[in-house]
Amino acid sequence: MTTFFRHPAIKAAGFGLGLLLLGAAIYNAWGRVDRESLLNASPSLLLVIGAGVLGNLIASGLLFWVVTKSFDASPPVSVIRMVQLIAASGLLNYLPLRPGLVGRAAYLKARHNLPVKQSLFILAIVLVLGLLVAILVVVSTTIPAYTYSVSVLGVLVLMWVTAPVARVIFRRPVWHAWSWLPLKSIDVLATALRLWAATSVVGQPLSPSTALACAAAGSLVAAVGLTPNGLGLREWTIAGLSELLAPGSLAIAGLGASLDRGLEAIVMTLAGIGSIKSLHYAA
Repeated sequence: MTTFFRHPAIKAAGFGLGLLLLGAAIYNAWGRVDRESLLNASPSLLLVIGAGVLGNLIASGLLFWVVTKSFDASPPVSVIRMVQLIAASGLLNYLPLRPGLVGRAAYLKARHNLPVKQSLFILAIVLVLGLLVAILVVVSTTIPAYTYSVSVLGVLVLMWVTAPVARVIFRRPVWHAWSWLPLKSIDVLATALRLWAATSVVGQPLSPSTALACAAAGSLVAAVGLTPNGLGLREWTIAGLSELLAPGSLAIAGLGASLDRGLEAIVMTLAGIGSIKSLHYAA
């Protein structure tokens, strides 16, 4: 089954499906929103979205760096290099075959002697952290009066158990495992801020709790990678969950997520190209 999903034709089909879904999300929402507000978008809100994308890159880079410190990279990967790798792989993952994941693992193997198997373990850890944050946030939104206190309490509890659980699973010392979940939470918070700003641009901002839940679910869908960087699927996930949590917000959330995707692509292109050049010259 894994080989099936790695076949080039299947990956290319996933890219095409992602474009179709993204186009459908935009088409579905375009006639239902205040287009004048979109055309007169506040530059400050657009800057917030761009800054949020950079925040995602930094938080993800820090998370991958901290998790990688628990494995056998030699020489150790610097935090700056890891952020560059995340930016470069994020850009490359927009291509149909998602070469960013393979390229990052290959680079770490060639330059830092990190076994490819361990790169897969690290990716699995980050995916599990994303799933935990998504479950925690979505569950906490079902208790409106205590959404934020439940979320914070959940993060604190999971911080406390992360290190012992990781040591048992991987049978090795772990480095600052308490920080793994907070870093993933910061990543999701940055995405939630982007969604809030993007929906503000298109007419009506999502509530903070709805934006947070949509960000957590959307980030998880993007990480799984059924389409390149969750193209199309992330936008529909955000729109659908938003409609479930706040009826009547489907169009706003869908178009906001699509606008967010467009600005993300611009920032990722600039950061990714710069990072690829830097990694090339450092090699």
